[in-house]
Amino acid sequence: LLSNYPDIYPQQKITGYFGPLTKQAVQRFQLKYNITDESDKAFGLVGPKTRKVLNLLLQISYLKDQLNQILKQIKKS
Repeated sequence: LLSNYPDIYPQQKITGYFGPLTKQAVQRFQLKYNITDESDKAFGLVGPKTRKVLNLLLQISYLKDQLNQILKQIKKS
């Protein structure tokens, strides 16, 4: 998901490895969505708060796709 946001994860590498680039992307994500900051021990970790926002963004993305499909069908009618 983070690879879809160049401002958060400019490297856009999907490797399955949680390394320093991924941690930096998580930190940028947390700052962007005001989840936590540098003073929090959870900074850079995907805990419950970060996971909740990620899940919400996935749901929004899914709903946007569904809406676009419906609108395309309406235009064809």
